Amino acid sequence: MTDSAIDIVDSVRTASKDLPTRAQLDEITSNDRPTPLANIDATDVEQIYPIESIIPKKELQFIRVSSILKEADKEKKLELFPYQNNSKYVAKKLDSLTQPSQMTKLQLLYYLSLLLGVYENRRVNNKTKLLERLNSPPEILVDGILSRFTVIKPGQFGRSKDRSYFIDPQNEDKILCYILAIIMHLDNFIVEITPLAHELNLKPSKVVSLFRVLGAIVKGATVAQAEAFGIPKSTAASYKIATMKV
Repeated sequence: MTDSAIDIVDSVRTASKDLPTRAQLDEITSNDRPTPLANIDATDVEQIYPIESIIPKKELQFIRVSSILKEADKEKKLELFPYQNNSKYVAKKLDSLTQPSQMTKLQLLYYLSLLLGVYENRRVNNKTKLLERLNSPPEILVDGILSRFTVIKPGQFGRSKDRSYFIDPQNEDKILCYILAIIMHLDNFIVEITPLAHELNLKPSKVVSLFRVLGAIVKGATVAQAEAFGIPKSTAASYKIATMKV
């Protein structure tokens, strides 16, 4: 029996020597999931998807928004964002971010604008063309997005700037999930579905589905929410709101 047990253990070791470690499995899973990495130990709603799981710290430090904060003219403020698409959401949210204490949220809004630009230009297939359609964002931010949200075409040589890539449906959903996670932070984790669906040119059902993937609760507006959002009470029950709770 002892000899058989030793043989079995040796066989298992031989068969499993090339299997990935737990750390490698976690990394693979992290890359495959459409959502940012969630904090399962969160005790506060802001900790569920911490900012560093949405924007890596080394990239966040390159989002310098002090010039946006200092600029008084709104149109000139908007000209400092990386994607000039007349986003109603970005313009509306910018009105409420005027204090130095809101610097992090302004950084999130800047990154949101960049993700919207990448998503809107998702049929572009190389970095050079993409940069031509953006408003001079830090290149490290674009590199980070392309590394996390695109598939590099095989057999590409030369400078990374010239290499081709494509965004498959899985990565489209991933970009959208990160966009929604940022909007959750900016809207204090209570988000109206209908105007957001219009903003993203998506069916409301698709937005609802993505919010549920993130773990949000989607229900008809309460009386208090209807009053806050200016929704007629008669239509509140059918007006969908996404909320996040610990």
